[in-house]
Parts: sequence; structure tokens; C-alpha cells
Amino acid sequence: MRKITIALLLAGILWSCSDQPAMEAQDDAPASQAVAEKSEVPPPPIEGMVWMQGGHLQREGRSADLQGFYVDATEVTVKEFREFIEATGFQTEADAYGWSGVFNRKTQTWDPVDGANWEYPIGPDGPKAAEDEPVTQVSWNDATAYAKWAGKRLPSETEWLWAASQRGEQKFLNWGDELLPEGKFMGNWWQGIFPYEDSGDDGFLGVAPVKSFPPDANGLYDIGGNVWEWTNDLRYPSDQANPNPEMVIKGGSFLCADNYCAGYELDSHQFTPKDSGLNHLGFRCVKD
Repeated sequence: MRKITIALLLAGILWSCSDQPAMEAQDDAPASQAVAEKSEVPPPPIEGMVWMQGGHLQREGRSADLQGFYVDATEVTVKEFREFIEATGFQTEADAYGWSGVFNRKTQTWDPVDGANWEYPIGPDGPKAAEDEPVTQVSWNDATAYAKWAGKRLPSETEWLWAASQRGEQKFLNWGDELLPEGKFMGNWWQGIFPYEDSGDDGFLGVAPVKSFPPDANGLYDIGGNVWEWTNDLRYPSDQANPNPEMVIKGGSFLCADNYCAGYELDSHQFTPKDSGLNHLGFRCVKD
């Protein structure tokens, strides 16, 4: 059985975002630095993926050398996940448990909804997920199974940050240092006072189809906003023996608002147990 409750899930994913500093409060933060240590010849292109040249990442107390890798240009879509399900007969954890976590805009609470899954992310009484939307209601275990089937893997938090920050060049956001450059929305998040009012000024009151917003300089879509993304990093490195540890998630979602959460900022991250399914949490893959 699931070892989490919706109350814990709420505390771990939603309201704990309040301890993340807003972008305005970070004006004096040191700029990140990245210096590639060697020139790499890009390998042959892979459709739907972007090659990320390796180098040295130095930012916010994080220092790491990275080899080059491919990263999905978009979050894994419902269509792509459906192909995996049909090819393998895989059963997601939400389907096995019979319920999953859904944010209720009317009650402003996270609720356990019977029948919520990757096809019906807000439950069977809601709309079916569009094929071009990022798949949600997938646990870390589900995402890992998909990645293995696709010949890929989940990124580490450092790899995710390296890709999203354009090899360490960006300081705050994957598209630059301004939230609304020239007044334009570059991602999908909550506009208004969360959780009371979302104006939808970015064009969406929930998840957006992939490629609804411009790509960043690397050609990556929605790596900031839209849905949180699983990584392969444990919240606590000593938690290896825990059968259901919390994992790092990155990128923020359509439920992130600047009055309580800045999850779309590059250095923000949150944590959720491996077996969690949520209607604002998906993933993208990388490949060596």
C-alpha cells in the first residue's frame, strides 16, 4: 500500500514551496559560471532529443563535471506513454492503487481521487488527457520503467540543471533573467494569488500541450513550468535502503505562483515519494 497520505503529499509538494525564495529576492545572488573543459564533437542527432555538450558546472555551491548527453526536447507526452503501455502492458502505480492525488481548485485542497491515472489525470469524471499533453499521474517507478523501455534514463538533478540553465549560463530562469521578457509568457505557471485565483494570463488554467511556449536557447520546451519533472536523485543520499524514499523533482508547474512558490526558477527543487502520482508531475528523459 502507499506509504503516503494526501496531507503529507500536500505538505511535501505544494505548501513547502513557500520556503523557496522568490525571484525578486534573489537579485543579489551570484551569477552562475560554467566553463566547458573540452570540445566535443556532437554525435548523430536523435529525433525528439537535444545534444547537451558536457563541461564543468559551478553554481550555488554545486560543482560537477559532466559528460555530454542527450535530453528530451519536451516532457514525455501522453501519446508516447500510451505507446509504452500498449507495447508492454505495464500497469502504473496509480492504476494499481486505484487512486491518485489531484489538486481541487474549488476546495483548494489536494484530494485522493478514485480512478485518477495517466489517461484521466483529474479522475474519470474529468476530461481525458490530450495526446500532446505531458503525461502526468506517473510515479518515479513508472517513469523509470518507461525510460528503460525507451533506451533512456531519468536525469540527475545536476544534469537537469546543466540542460535547463543552458550549460550554466542562465542565473534564474531557463529562458533568461526576466520573468516576462518584453511582456511575453515563456512558460506555464499560476498567475494570481495562489490558491485563490488564477487569471490564466498565460493562456492556460492547467496543463498545457507541449510546445505551447517558445523553446529556450537549447531547443528545450517547458523545462520551466507546466509540470514538475522527476529526477534520479534522492532527497537524502543516505536513503538508499528506503523502499519508498523521496526523490528530487525540478522545474515547477502550472500550480506555481510567485506569492508562495518559485518552482520554475532553476535552483528551486522539491521532493516527493517514489510512488506518488500527481496531476502536475511528469518527466523527461536523457540518454548517454
